[in-house]
Amino acid sequence: MADIAEGLELAGVKPVNGATLNLGSGQATTVNEVVRLLSDIVGRPIRAARQPERPGDIRQSRADGSKAKETLGFTAKTSVREGLKKTLDAARKRAARPS
Repeated sequence: MADIAEGLELAGVKPVNGATLNLGSGQATTVNEVVRLLSDIVGRPIRAARQPERPGDIRQSRADGSKAKETLGFTAKTSVREGLKKTLDAARKRAARPS
């Protein structure tokens, strides 16, 4: 989230004139890789429920951040693993708070 916040802040002060910019790392990550990373972070295996593909499912997607780099000077710095760990840590803190 810090990377996205930085990108949005830069877009607020630089002349983007309604341009569409991707704030991603440019690195594709599979669902299997996310499951593997989460398993590593929590220290136990996570079993993913596999389902058949649905019409319209996107097989591969990767954000091309070159326009954001050129226009804003923005480059994503947080790895997928680090982002997942920070997200999980924040969710655990919220869950531990009394209602």
